[in-house]
Amino acid sequence: MPSTPLATRSVLGHCAASPQAVWDCLSDVARWHEWNPGVRSAALDGFFAEGAWFTMDLPEGMSLRSRLVDVVPARCFTDETEVGPMMVCVRHEILPSASADGTGCRICYTIEVRGPDAQSLCDEVSSDFPQVIEALAQRAHAASTSRDAA
Repeated sequence: MPSTPLATRSVLGHCAASPQAVWDCLSDVARWHEWNPGVRSAALDGFFAEGAWFTMDLPEGMSLRSRLVDVVPARCFTDETEVGPMMVCVRHEILPSASADGTGCRICYTIEVRGPDAQSLCDEVSSDFPQVIEALAQRAHAASTSRDAA
């Protein structure tokens, strides 16, 4: 039996904000478009929990329906999306800081694509991960700074 083609990629970034501030941004699906230029709009069906579905509309007009398959509050979540004959899973992790003073955190996005032409779709979907992680880090930091000032 032939194996299904698989492609993966991980991108790691750093954030001055707390893990909770990053989680607050990640778990607020309706506001993803405010910091992720690859999202025109997004809507969650129910609560941000394992098994929940969300719809994400992309700037170019495509709409994707995804399911949360693993959620660990303030640590990580994985979503799963069928794209034609392929399955795309993206894990969003908030990791402890690697800085000497222990402040902030690290953000890691890992994509896994299974199916024909997996590498091409993996490359396409993950091409903006560095910019998305940077925008998320900036959003979380700005939100935590404004909360601290209040």
